[in-house]
Amino acid sequence: MIRLGVIPIAALRRVRLSPKCQLTGFVRSVKPQKATLIYTMNKNMEIKNDLLKGINLINSHLPEIELEVYWHEQIKKIKLSDYHSKWLILFFYPADFTFVCPTELKELSENYKKFQDLKAEIVSVSTDTVYAHKAWHDSSPAIKNIKFPMAADPTGQLAKVLGVYLEDAGLALRGTFIVNPQGFIKAVEINDNSIGHST
Repeated sequence: MIRLGVIPIAALRRVRLSPKCQLTGFVRSVKPQKATLIYTMNKNMEIKNDLLKGINLINSHLPEIELEVYWHEQIKKIKLSDYHSKWLILFFYPADFTFVCPTELKELSENYKKFQDLKAEIVSVSTDTVYAHKAWHDSSPAIKNIKFPMAADPTGQLAKVLGVYLEDAGLALRGTFIVNPQGFIKAVEINDNSIGHST
């Protein structure tokens, strides 16, 4: 189970879920206007973006999700829990082979050593496949120098859970999530894809 946080009871009535997803809401506070929303997400289950609208993710626990990554010129699998001993920066961007995204990732790459010195890890995420990441890495001078994992989220599994998935486009919004070593989200920044973000 993954606790998303405290939300108004009225919001429960507006939640729409995939038929495969199970949802349980219950009151955890004596205050009648608030409830804690709990959901379970098993393998291959999906949660629609509506679930997260208006929900504050700060201090929510990052869900246990496995992702394929292109890292050190190899295709590997990682679990988000692999980073529980470090600070984790999840950096979402819309797509490979675009004009703005390589400048963002290049800047992150240039500052990667500074993050590592602070016992932090960076994982970039887009809805491209891991093979698209490899092709981009092999062909772009800016991306070729990236040393951090480039995660593939082609089904939008992680992007949906964190509320940055654009259903119509199949892309992620530009978003940055900072997660502490215990796996709790401590900072969130989400931008429209027309606005770039930087380190």
